[in-house]
Amino acid sequence: MQLISKTTFQIIRNILLSKYGKEYADIVLHWDKIVGPKLQGQSYPYKVIYPKNSNNCTLYVNVYDSVTNLELNFQREIITEKIAIYLGYKSIKKVIINLKPTLNTKN
Repeated sequence: MQLISKTTFQIIRNILLSKYGKEYADIVLHWDKIVGPKLQGQSYPYKVIYPKNSNNCTLYVNVYDSVTNLELNFQREIITEKIAIYLGYKSIKKVIINLKPTLNTKN
């Protein structure tokens, strides 16, 4: 993530919080630190599913290529632990990786 001002960061966070919830907002804003700069450029958190009467959320991540797909699949447990660090509690119990190669517009 490029450096942005604290004010801009707070505005973006507040928009994400109001529309998508705390977990998703914090994951999006810290995605580069969660997966690292290389994988951050090849993937993005798509959505978080909140099941009823449970705190076992599922994170869906879209990736642009099969190499990133494989790498993130091997790092699922590490990703959930890093997310727990940023959230302050373990909310994400499952990470599902989806290959979406047509979404990559970078050449």
